[in-house]
Amino acid sequence: GIIINPLASSEVVLSKDEKELGTAIVDVGGEITDISIYKNGSLQYTKLIPVGGVHITNDISFGLKVPVSEAEVLKRQYGYAAVSMLQTIENIGINSVGHGIPRTITNRELVDIIEARVQEIYYLVNKELEDSGFKNDLSGGVVITGGGLSFIKGTLEMASSVINLPVRIG
Repeated sequence: GIIINPLASSEVVLSKDEKELGTAIVDVGGEITDISIYKNGSLQYTKLIPVGGVHITNDISFGLKVPVSEAEVLKRQYGYAAVSMLQTIENIGINSVGHGIPRTITNRELVDIIEARVQEIYYLVNKELEDSGFKNDLSGGVVITGGGLSFIKGTLEMASSVINLPVRIG
């Protein structure tokens, strides 16, 4: 049969108690972020935000002038949610678009780009949680799912600091 995504996600990542207490699932996909709020055992609110992980990749591609495929590799291999999370500054070899000329950037330059978009996504999520009227009812906190942000190092810390609720990866 057919089932809408927020219901399917909740079956996989939320416990019965989390659905009762009040929990938000934030599914960050490639092009959209889907927010679903559960309270009293059922879906109470859902909202789509037109920004996701591909926007981070595109920002890297544009900012560093590298192919999108290389930007995705850089994001996954060296990406952090915030510059403050970097323990050391390291050089990374990259290839420019069209020219194939190798050059070097620092991981700080890369993470500067990533941080801006990750922060934007979490600020938009927080605004939607507040606008929904359910944010103060989310005793179960927030569960981040999807490939858009869940693999970026430090995403939990960034989400928790922006949203100011307990956060876990689902």
